[in-house]
Amino acid sequence: MYSERKLRYDRSTIYKIILCVLFVISALLFSDKVMAGTLAEGAASEIQKNVFNVLPVGQNDENTTVGRYALNYTGNINVYSSPSPRYDDESYCSQTLLGWSNSSMATLHGDNNTTHIVKAYLIWETRKRYNKDDSNANHVTFIMHDGRSGANIYPDWVYVDDRSSRYVSGWEQSRPRIYCNVADVTTIVKTYGYGDYYVANIPVCRASDLWEQDTGGGGTPTGWQLIVVEENASYPVRAVTLSVGSRFRFGDVDWEGDDYGFDPVSRATVTMQAELFDGLKTKEYGDVTGQILFGCIDAARVTENPKLISMFTQQARDSEKNVRNGGTVIEGLYRDGSLFCQQTDMCSVLYNVSGLSYGATVFGVDVANVRWDTQLYIGAAVDIAFPEFESQQTTSISDGKVIVKGKIENTSAQDDTGLFDGELTVTLDPNLTPDLTNYNIAVNSNIVSSATVRQGTVTGADGTVHNTVIFSGGGISSWFKGDKIEYTIYCRISGSGMSRFDNRDQLDGYLKSAGVDTGHWIDKACIASSWCNALFRVDLIAGNGIQSVSGVRNYMSGAAVTIDAVVKNGYHWTGWTGTYETDRKQYAFAMPVQNVRMTANAQINHSTLKVDPNGGTWQGSTAVQSFTEHYGTAKSILHPVRTGYTFSGWVKSDPFNGSLNNAVYTFGAEDDATDVLTASWTANSYTLHFDPNDGKEQAPIDDITIMYDQNVTLPDATGRYIRYTLDGEDITQQVLDGTIVLDDSGVVVMVMDADTGLMMTPAGGIINEDGSITQLDGSITNSDGSVADPEVVEADASSESTEAPEEDATEAEADVEELEVLEESETPAADPVSDKKAYAAVFMGWSLEDGRDSFIPQWTAGMQVSVADLIEASGVADQNGAMITLYASWDDCPWIVATNLYYTLEQAQQGGITDSEILSHATASDREDGSPIEAGFHENGTSFSIPDYQASDFTQFLRGGSCTENLMVVDSAGSIYCKQITVYVVDTTPADVRTERTTRFIDEKYYGSSYERGGLLDDSIWKTDTAYVSALRTAFENLENDAPVETYTINGEARRKIREYVDAHGFGDSREVGALQEMYDRYLVPNRVR
Repeated sequence: MYSERKLRYDRSTIYKIILCVLFVISALLFSDKVMAGTLAEGAASEIQKNVFNVLPVGQNDENTTVGRYALNYTGNINVYSSPSPRYDDESYCSQTLLGWSNSSMATLHGDNNTTHIVKAYLIWETRKRYNKDDSNANHVTFIMHDGRSGANIYPDWVYVDDRSSRYVSGWEQSRPRIYCNVADVTTIVKTYGYGDYYVANIPVCRASDLWEQDTGGGGTPTGWQLIVVEENASYPVRAVTLSVGSRFRFGDVDWEGDDYGFDPVSRATVTMQAELFDGLKTKEYGDVTGQILFGCIDAARVTENPKLISMFTQQARDSEKNVRNGGTVIEGLYRDGSLFCQQTDMCSVLYNVSGLSYGATVFGVDVANVRWDTQLYIGAAVDIAFPEFESQQTTSISDGKVIVKGKIENTSAQDDTGLFDGELTVTLDPNLTPDLTNYNIAVNSNIVSSATVRQGTVTGADGTVHNTVIFSGGGISSWFKGDKIEYTIYCRISGSGMSRFDNRDQLDGYLKSAGVDTGHWIDKACIASSWCNALFRVDLIAGNGIQSVSGVRNYMSGAAVTIDAVVKNGYHWTGWTGTYETDRKQYAFAMPVQNVRMTANAQINHSTLKVDPNGGTWQGSTAVQSFTEHYGTAKSILHPVRTGYTFSGWVKSDPFNGSLNNAVYTFGAEDDATDVLTASWTANSYTLHFDPNDGKEQAPIDDITIMYDQNVTLPDATGRYIRYTLDGEDITQQVLDGTIVLDDSGVVVMVMDADTGLMMTPAGGIINEDGSITQLDGSITNSDGSVADPEVVEADASSESTEAPEEDATEAEADVEELEVLEESETPAADPVSDKKAYAAVFMGWSLEDGRDSFIPQWTAGMQVSVADLIEASGVADQNGAMITLYASWDDCPWIVATNLYYTLEQAQQGGITDSEILSHATASDREDGSPIEAGFHENGTSFSIPDYQASDFTQFLRGGSCTENLMVVDSAGSIYCKQITVYVVDTTPADVRTERTTRFIDEKYYGSSYERGGLLDDSIWKTDTAYVSALRTAFENLENDAPVETYTINGEARRKIREYVDAHGFGDSREVGALQEMYDRYLVPNRVR
């Protein structure tokens, strides 16, 4: 590795051996660190002519880097050689170290504790032509601080100028002169840091090395520079760029003509530029400061006109320059660190400048009064927009917790300048633990819900572990000019013995400068810290049964502390637990060097409640129930129940410890007490009401007020309630109203006519005011029983009519002007009229509503009944004040529905009219026994029969006639009902038809009479045709049973119009076909009410 080293001085063999051993040892120690860039295989393989290139200057080899950076370099270190075609000499050769053909030393100034190297380049210049494969021309030796440890350094890039000229004959071809070699030595310089460095064995150009076209002599200096980019937390944030090359200018009109200007000044001026990339530019506020580094070589001495430096900035390349004076450069050659030849050859300057232009991207120098000048390097480090911060942090203690609050505001003077993808880290005192369930963070006064928070740890320089809270995401990671972050963190004190709590925060992130994402991560872009005294806290907890505690606050260690507690009502004190254990309620102690946490404890009192339902039922039990609970327990005390009684309240024992409100018992404060609640009852009262149950009250039975715990004697309703039925119909109300009058045996004596309001006999006679009766035939039966003869009124009518309105004879005679009675040979006897009898229902006893339809009562009259039994049967035992209705139970008389029957003479003579045949056309019913009662005799005592039936009554008929039959029904109670019907036998033998007939009004009474007495002829169709007979009989029955098919209301005016119509058109259809139907449609239909 060090085979290229040349020793100039002859030493003794021992000295040489020792020196070699030491050198090898140091090389071995050094080799692991600096192997990169020290191998010949990595040397540059091409030479770039007359150009400048940008060097990578960032930690990631970016061309423009951003950070708290600055440029630094060793200054210009050189040895001068002046080869010519005639001479092969070295002038002013520097030999700082023994054993090397040439060597020199320079110091890289800096503080290894605060500043570190980011990038380092070693540059050396020589006229010696570069040859990668020539060990005399392809490297230098770079030696460290001790002057012994070193390595051969091979260039990564090689540049050479070109001194050809198209204006001078013989100089048209390429003429390379100064070779600029560049090597990246970052690893080495980072390893050894600031201090002295040596460069030895820079290749020297001798006369024998000159090319044919390199005519003449002239200055061809050799030299070197160590240029670094360094970082320091105190530096402003800057953008750094560095360009290196070898580019030549004659600066003479004879050699360049007007290529670079038209006057001597411009022709003798060289411009060197460094440019920022990636959109970076200088900041646009405040004083813009920076550094400009450049180096060049003049081959000609110009003592009378020294170089003049003008620095400039530009917004962009080729834009207008902003120029400022840089001064006069009078430096020249150095030897052993001392200037010995001024104003000639190598020139390098590092300017620290201020007042640079806003928004500049190009930085350079114009060097005036140059002669045969080669430019070597130029670099710049300039301020860019960087956020300014105002931050504040506070630490306080409250309620045993440490509260850390912070506020950070971006006060940058330039828009769109700040941090992105950053983090806010709060580092806590070692004795604090953050409560990440109790914190908040806001950006611009708005709570950031999208922020990510995590807890971490960091170990301090003293090995102490600190908890950290790290906020990221949301508005925290990216915030710019004017943005403000505020946070609050609540912490638990996790240690003891501390005297104060120290906390700090820092904001880190990537820099965005004037809208450009620099990619530069900035640690501790802003920091703040705070502290507070660590007062130790007494925390007291009011445990079970404790009303309040006293003595809670912060105390200094050793302070006198007294704690106390107030016990709640219903509890008794048990003691303190926690840091100190004691049964004294008021307790004093000296504050220890730690937090104190204690709990005051009490035990709740217990008592017993007994509930006595006192004959009732409470919660499903009739027994006394006991409950033991602690003070304050609420127990629902529902009302007990007792059949037939109303709960009137609880009787409390004396004393009574608890409380009873709104059916809730609360156990009292007294310990081991017993309370008793005893139910109090009031028997329910009820109203007993009596209902005649379809009967009627002759004398009402008053309601009775009864008590559940008493007995009641039921009254007898006989004689007070009545119920009558007639032909199966309830006529009780009519009997009470007097519209139906009965004799003592129940026979109907009088009935009021509904239309006329006249009292009439069942046979149709009118009962006069003097008690006499005007019969239908007009005769009058006096009250003494004598009879007066009736007047016979004849009426004339041309045809028969089936209408037989139930009007008395006198009224009929008044309505019909003529009634012609045709003579017949015989006057048949009228049908016998049976007495109508009403039947009184028998009072059987009393029943509830569900038994009201039964004739078997639940209770009989005079029975002494327990009210409790009565009430429970009615189902209203728990309804205080309820009304119970008892219904009278009746045994009604049965009834028969039957009509007159018609048979042919042949049926009668052949024995077809049997009792079962007759009964089949009737219906017997009974309310109690059910309907119908079938014909015959039955086991339950009911029967339906014709007691006096004789078959011979019908078989003896020789011609048409009639016979009455008495139908009888008996119910299970023995009540009997009879109904008489007439069975007609009709001779259907054909007979001559009478051609002349008379219209006659007829009713049931006269229907069976002879023609002479108002009846019909025997051969009348209404007596011989069974269909006609049936229709007429149905009309009679409807009249008798008050069951009309249709009902009409005929007032006087309507009757007058009917008479006028009859006068004009005759009765029926006797004069005109359809006259009867026309009268019906005109005068009856409009007056039909049912």
